[in-house]
This record gives sequence, structure tokens and C-alpha cells, in this order.
Amino acid sequence: MTGRSRYDASSIAVLVLAAGRGSRFGGGDKLSAPLAGAPVAHHILCALRPFAFAQKRVVCRSDAHWSDAHWSDAFARDGFSILRNDDAESGMLASLKIGASSVENRLKLLVCLADMPFVGTDHLARLISVAKEARGGIVASRADAYHGPPAIFPVDELLRLPPAGEGGARSLLANASFVDCDADRLLDIDTRQDLLAAETRHGLGPREAAAANVAPCEPHPPMVAR
Repeated sequence: MTGRSRYDASSIAVLVLAAGRGSRFGGGDKLSAPLAGAPVAHHILCALRPFAFAQKRVVCRSDAHWSDAHWSDAFARDGFSILRNDDAESGMLASLKIGASSVENRLKLLVCLADMPFVGTDHLARLISVAKEARGGIVASRADAYHGPPAIFPVDELLRLPPAGEGGARSLLANASFVDCDADRLLDIDTRQDLLAAETRHGLGPREAAAANVAPCEPHPPMVAR
């Protein structure tokens, strides 16, 4: 491991899903909305940065408004391959299949959502640790009634899913192992009210943002995409 990498994730690829319609946000790109001094989408990037993944992918929408979103540049600088979903209306499954099809079958795939800004590096490290012991099984996050991403799947399991639809890989979770997490860390940003509530709930001044692991990503030299 070199540079900023602190955790070995060499048997795992990471996929960030960022092609959702965002229709409930009421106009504009929710992933570009500022939160604690950085776009919403950059916070999961910060949480992922300490890991040395085998491969890194992010799936975005392909229409002009989304393709020009400046937040994706930071993913490219961090070594992510930018994949485009030409039919984002077909749901999360389409993005999952695009991402899973782009990585090697031998790998496990950590699936994260770009609109979950409070996921911490510590939680991701626990997921990866459990996945290494699970011998090919599925490992997902759990908080109260929530069961889902961030989650780790064998790539071949994802490739067997239907080509389109909502709900993502929820059908695969019946036999998953779960890693518990505080419910506040798994909040997602769907509406402008969610964004305001997140800022208010977490009291996100600079010091508080850093403590919550949502501090803005610091720039660093480009990394080579794998």
C-alpha cells in the first residue's frame, strides 16, 4: 500500500452508484449540493480513500446535465473509472450490472451509494474484515429496519440479477451476514429537506464535520486508474 492507503482491500473492487434520477430532490443535482463544505458525493469518496482497492468504479448518468457534474472529477483523480448509464430510468439494477460487468469475476464488490454522506471509514473497514472471513458470502450494513448498502457481494452473484429494476441487490440479502451501524450513519439524501436535516442534525461546522467523517476531501496528486 502506498500514499494514503491504510487498509488492504486488494481482493475487493469498489463500485459507487451515482446514477439515480434524484426526482425527489426538486431540481438540480443532489450529489453536487454542498454539505459541510463539499459536494454530497465527495463524502463517500473521503470514506473510501484509505483503502487500497483492486479496482474502483463509479456509475453516473450519461445525459449532459449529469455528465458535466463537477463532483465526478474528484473520483477520476482518485483512480475511479467513470462508467455511464445510458438508461438510468431503468433503475439501480442497471447501474449494478454495468459496474459488476466491468470488474474481474474473482473479486468481491463493495457497493456504496453516492448519496450516503455519513458512512464512515471505520464501518467500511468492518464490512471488509467480515467479508474476508465470509468465504464468498454476502456482507451488508444493518441499522434498525434498514438492511443494505454499503454491502459486499461476489461479482458473479450480481451478474445473475435481472438487467433492470429498482431495489438493487436486495433479493440477495436473505443469506447475508450483517454489520451493525448507527442509523444516523446510513442516512441518505433524497430531498432538500433531508439535506437541511442532515446539516442540522449533525451540527456540521468544520470541527463537527471532521468528527463525523464528512470533512471535505483534500486534493492530492492524481492516481492511475486500474
